[in-house]
Order: sequence, then structure tokens, then C-alpha cells
Amino acid sequence: MDIIFLTGHRKAGTSVFHKLFEGHPELNSFPVDPTIFYAYFPQFVAETTDEAQRRERIRKIYARIMADIEALQPPEGTKPFHFDAFWAGLSQSLVADELEDRPALLRKVLEAYAAVCGMDPRKTWVVKETTQAMFAHKFAAPGMRFWFINLLRDPRDNYGALKAGVKGYYAKLGENELKTLASLINRARMDFLASMTSPDLLTVRFEDLCVDTRKEMERICAFVGIGFHECLLTPTQMGEAYGGNSHEGQVFRGLSADNVGRWRDRISDQEAMIIEFWLKDVMAAFGYESVFGDAEKSAAFAEFYQWYNSTYFFSDPYRNA
Repeated sequence: MDIIFLTGHRKAGTSVFHKLFEGHPELNSFPVDPTIFYAYFPQFVAETTDEAQRRERIRKIYARIMADIEALQPPEGTKPFHFDAFWAGLSQSLVADELEDRPALLRKVLEAYAAVCGMDPRKTWVVKETTQAMFAHKFAAPGMRFWFINLLRDPRDNYGALKAGVKGYYAKLGENELKTLASLINRARMDFLASMTSPDLLTVRFEDLCVDTRKEMERICAFVGIGFHECLLTPTQMGEAYGGNSHEGQVFRGLSADNVGRWRDRISDQEAMIIEFWLKDVMAAFGYESVFGDAEKSAAFAEFYQWYNSTYFFSDPYRNA
């Protein structure tokens, strides 16, 4: 099985990137994030050895993330998705060893989806999951071939997209703006470093994808060895136009550069300085220039660090002394 694995930081544009591949005649596209790579691997697998509990966890994951797929009309040439049939096929095909094997479990998920939807499982698959580039080595498996493509975005714009969703979405996950910023500077840095240190990984900048979609998609086609088709220029979801998943309620017509470089309008200078202080070196490596001076960035980060340290690292030995 051949798999094109798309990854990148959350709200870096990975969803619309994924939707560009859907109509390609040489490809199968799994319609949602597999989710098992953070909701099942590694924590749940490490904590739970009981096979029945592991299976139930996988069932819960796919029952939730694929609930909306059943209501959508299938693309031309495929059959409607039915979760019960999907789970019956997946559950029956899984053996115990595969419950702790990342590529093996992914393969069974894709095969079960293909069987239900009447897709040819021999086609190359496109799968998307956020921040997985540093785990590429864990996907080596006999009979499987992976191409990892890492999408990078100016982290100031990336945080702007995240910040827009704090009150309406991320707060429900226990985040506030400071926690979302802390997550961004750490996880985005990991994505950038993965692109700098992984020789077998292709890096795509979101900005380049927006400005010259054809050029970038032709480069990707050459990397994975597939033919270029015009459908790669227009994002679709289950055969319909895809308008994005903006936290601000924006509906885009295709791939949009509307928010490229808009970080000055979406985040504070203080937040931008914190991002530049922590990511200046990796940003520069991919053409994202810092605009603030070193002294002001250092002062901004020092202020942020007081909260950062007390929230995540400091334990008060005198409180109960």
C-alpha cells in the first residue's frame, strides 16, 4: 500500500491542502484525520493492554470523527459510507498485534473504508494528520510505502488563525490564548525542525501553495510519482466545493491567500515578538523574516516566560512547609 501522508501544525492550512487531492484519478483520499495518532497512539496504547478496551477505543474514535460522513453524498464512482459496515469490516480484520502497530492499523482502517465505499484499495492513498513529521520513521513497514509532505506556514499567521478560535473552540479543550500560544511556539518549532532535518520529507510553504498552486502541486506530483491533473488546483470535499474551516466563519472559494501576512491585524505585537524570539532561526531558514528588534523580543518573552514557567514547570516546595 502506498500512502501520501500530509502533515503540519494545526491551522497551518493542512485541511484545505488535503482537499486538493480528493478528485485525482490515481488517488484515494481518506476524508478525515485518522485521529489514532494522538487519540490512540501512543498514550492509550501505553496505558491499556487489554485488547477489548483497545478495540473499543478505536471504535469510539471512528464513530465520532466519521459521523458526518454518512450524511454526505459520495463522490461519483463510489458508494455511500455506512459506519456499521465500516466497523464490522475493520473489527473483523484486525488481529491483536496490529492494535499496537501504527502502519498496520492505518492500513486496516483504509482497507475497511475502501471496502464500504467501493474504492480500489490498490490506489495510492492520501492521509492527513497534524504534526506527525517527526514520527515518519515509525511508519516503515513491509509492503507499505510512505511519502511525507510537511506544510509550513508563517507562525505569526498560524497563531492568528488559532487565536480566532480560542473563545469558540479551543476554550472547550481547556485552552486560553496563552496556552494556545505556548502550544504554537513548541509544536510549530518541531514541525520546522523536522523539515530541516528529515531528508526524505518534502516541505511545502502554505504561502507558496496559495500564490502559485499549480507550481507547488506539480512539484508534489513529481515527488510522489503521479500525473498532474487540473483537479489538484481546486479543493473539494466528497465531490463538493470546499470552503475551508475558518474559526471566523469565512467561506473561501478555493485556496485563498486572504489571510497571508495578516498577522499584524490578528495578533498583538507582544504575541508576535514572543513567536519571533522562540522561532527566529527556523523562520529565517524558510524565508519568514522577523520584524522586531532583539531587545524588545527578549523583553516580551521574559514577560511571557513568567506565566509559562509557573504554569508548566514550577512546583512550590514552600506552600505546605
